[in-house]
Amino acid sequence: MSFWPNSITVATILMVASAASAQTRVNAISGDPSSATHCVSGNSANVHGLGWVDAGTNYTVTFETGIPIHTAVGRVALAERSNSTSYGTPDIARSAATAGTMALFVGGGGQSGCYRYKVAISAGAAATAPSDIRTPSVVVQAVPVASAQTISGAASSATHCTTTAAAANVHDLGRVEQGNRISLTFAANFDAVAGAHIVNLPTQQSVGYTDDNSGGGTDPALTITAPHTGSLALHVGGVGGAFGCYRYKVEIR
Repeated sequence: MSFWPNSITVATILMVASAASAQTRVNAISGDPSSATHCVSGNSANVHGLGWVDAGTNYTVTFETGIPIHTAVGRVALAERSNSTSYGTPDIARSAATAGTMALFVGGGGQSGCYRYKVAISAGAAATAPSDIRTPSVVVQAVPVASAQTISGAASSATHCTTTAAAANVHDLGRVEQGNRISLTFAANFDAVAGAHIVNLPTQQSVGYTDDNSGGGTDPALTITAPHTGSLALHVGGVGGAFGCYRYKVEIR
């Protein structure tokens, strides 16, 4: 007995698949969406992953808050080894100069309080807002470590997975001080690339680092010394469209 469907069914499937592949952009979501309430305290900042945008995408981030806040959107393009940072007042309205995964940084500048945020994104290169500024990431060479299915030594994260070829995962790793020695090691089942983005909101300083395979095999690894105090965001994606699962370990001294 054959398990292949009849030719009419095959033709129908092919027509549906063709229509789906032609739909390169989804429609915007109507209404007035916003986040739940988030809170900050002291000099630490929160990092929120906003997802992936294409080059030319217009994005606006607005806030409701009872305290003065410092804000920035950092975008990392792992494939191009580049990053950009756009600072807010606190609202941010920009056009993405390159494709990449965006992270929102929100800090209270030493005060404690809560906020909500709303993100509006629309496609199109004809932006009325200024384009954000692209700056190259620093590609670093780390001390090689053994590639394994599990990471030995101190505790590491649970398993995380990337699900598309374009988008990277964003992890909030907290605050680092100037001069901190930061070690990021990975165990992945695919060809992964990682980026670290350090953003200081009050002083508007930022720096980015990327690595592909310094961890041995196809695993990335990053060993950096923080040039300034700031909030640390980790971006993890795949090389050449690869995606899969990974664990990571962070050591800060």
